Amino acid sequence: MEIIFLALAGIYLFLAIKDLPKALMLLLFLLPTYLFRSNFFGVPVTFLEVMILEVFLVWSVENLPNIKARLLKKIENKPIKTKNRYPFDIEIAILLVIALISIFRADFSAASLGIFKAYFLEPIFLFIVVFNIFGPKNEYKKIIWPLALSSLMVSLIGLYQWFFDIIFNNPVWGLANIKRIVSLYDYPNAIGLYLAPITILIIGLLIVYVKDKKYFLSGILAVTVFLNLLAVYLAKSEGAIIGIAVALFLGAFVFKRTRIAAIAIAFMFGLFAFAYKPLGELIIEKATLSDLSGEIRKQQWRETAQMLKINNNWLWGAGISGYQQAVSPYHQSGIFFNVEKDPDFRRKVVIFDDKYKKDHWQPVEIYMYPHNYFLNFWSELGLAGMLLFVWLTAKYLTIAFKQVKVSPAQEKYLAISFFGAMIAIVAHGMVDVPYFKNDLAVVFWLLLALLGIMEIENRIKNK
Repeated sequence: MEIIFLALAGIYLFLAIKDLPKALMLLLFLLPTYLFRSNFFGVPVTFLEVMILEVFLVWSVENLPNIKARLLKKIENKPIKTKNRYPFDIEIAILLVIALISIFRADFSAASLGIFKAYFLEPIFLFIVVFNIFGPKNEYKKIIWPLALSSLMVSLIGLYQWFFDIIFNNPVWGLANIKRIVSLYDYPNAIGLYLAPITILIIGLLIVYVKDKKYFLSGILAVTVFLNLLAVYLAKSEGAIIGIAVALFLGAFVFKRTRIAAIAIAFMFGLFAFAYKPLGELIIEKATLSDLSGEIRKQQWRETAQMLKINNNWLWGAGISGYQQAVSPYHQSGIFFNVEKDPDFRRKVVIFDDKYKKDHWQPVEIYMYPHNYFLNFWSELGLAGMLLFVWLTAKYLTIAFKQVKVSPAQEKYLAISFFGAMIAIVAHGMVDVPYFKNDLAVVFWLLLALLGIMEIENRIKNK
């Protein structure tokens, strides 16, 4: 396996040297290759990490004269001519400092170092390369295509599981009482986490192509959107479904031409949910987190809150990769779940026999993260890290909203899709972990790069 890994890494390095933009596009298509892992000198490495590091290395070498000249001017305190600063550059610097502090908080463990490089350092490296390669030529639309094809690959594998061989790469969930596809991944929600923001981006590009009468390309994107949505549904990733729905509504709401339609559709859906009792009850159950998944989430959050109250954890968090160990003293091994929705359930749990308690007992494991957008960052990076990501998200959405207003013609739809993609991440993140995974961290920073390129381009045009 190591030989194959090294051979592929060598081939990719050759491609990066010959044609860096194409190598970068291939990397974006192959984001799920973080699942292809090897081990060198005791250090675990994913193929995605290797590609990112090789791309960054090649770009750095190619730009070494410029980097050297800028450093010399900096040392000599001479003015440096620069067209544009990196977007979110101050936030990036602060984040790296906070992440390094969190590594020390985790006693500089191998796990914390691995997460630091995979979820923070390498995605930021890729952010820099994407910004420099696609930014100057305003070619950020190209970035969406490899992401679209990557999402299509993930969806097709999942659909193959559902229609032809549910056990293929899916022995656990394929044999479960409620069958769910997993595609390339180990668990179903990974499909929704990956596909939701990318699908919103694809919809934006699809509208642009329809407006430009590029019907063949529009057809490919339309099929991809349909298959992605079908895959998310068959994975039964409820968080992703809600995230996509919220993103579509708010994306339509921020655009004046579609605002009234968005409100009307939401109003009609609300009336239908009110009239059709089963749908209304389902919405209330999901909104109040009263189903099994929701009750498990609420128990996680209670345990996380207890953990954050102890030993200055509210300030520093548990450190990178330290959550499971830190929360274990407060972990409850399971919860009693009212599966029959019996109004007298709490009393019966106390006074009924052991069989009743056993039938209603649901074991709960200690998850790697609290499954909440805010608590995930708080537990890993401390209060400052959580606030920084809240700031990053808010700043991103503010800039995206501004670009909807100032962007010319069809680019408005791309700006809306950038806005919607982040909304999908945050909405899904209320009950899941939309950042702390190799491909998801990259997608997050790609969104920042895409919006940054658009913002700078519009700033130049409007001067």
